[in-house]
Amino acid sequence: MNEQVIYLIRYAAPLHPVDQQGRRLIYGPTAGLTEEGVAQSKRLAHSILAREGTSLEVLVASPYTRAQQTATILAGEMNVRIVMTDDRLRDTHSTWEGMLVDDFMATFYEGKTFEDPHTLETLDDLGERMKAAYDETVACFGGKGIGVVSHGDPIRALYFRLRNPQVKYPPYLELTKMISLASAEGIRIQNPNGGLGPDIEIV
Repeated sequence: MNEQVIYLIRYAAPLHPVDQQGRRLIYGPTAGLTEEGVAQSKRLAHSILAREGTSLEVLVASPYTRAQQTATILAGEMNVRIVMTDDRLRDTHSTWEGMLVDDFMATFYEGKTFEDPHTLETLDDLGERMKAAYDETVACFGGKGIGVVSHGDPIRALYFRLRNPQVKYPPYLELTKMISLASAEGIRIQNPNGGLGPDIEIV
């Protein structure tokens, strides 16, 4: 890596709990990865190795089990020696855990996730704590290849804020379309101190 590279990585696919009728429920902090999630994490590690020609050197992860397991697999596949946890990389604070996935998705498609009383943080809250963690990590490990393993909305809030330091967040659905990130995908940022380019690169 000639310039510092950072990946903002969304955790791999976790296991959803189900109710007595077999309906999927929103998982909480302790949800672990599915077999497919494990495979996704390994594929991502090898995609990063192919893209960079070398391993990342540092992984910093959310304390949630699904992010921790994703980071552990990435570290094993890429031989990353520095693996850390930062509580600021956690998922959006909410009371959605245990609710029906269908109910959550209905709120999502209406674009009202951050207006719903189950959601206890704003996008500004997410952006502030995520950027604080990001800035501290970059300052601490300047020049090293870094993977930040977190969650969908926190990553969207961070990436938007990195590209638009003074701009108000757009409506939520617009933000998800601007920054679309599936399980075990990473946004690649090169030369983080030199300003982000106009295009988003997903690995």
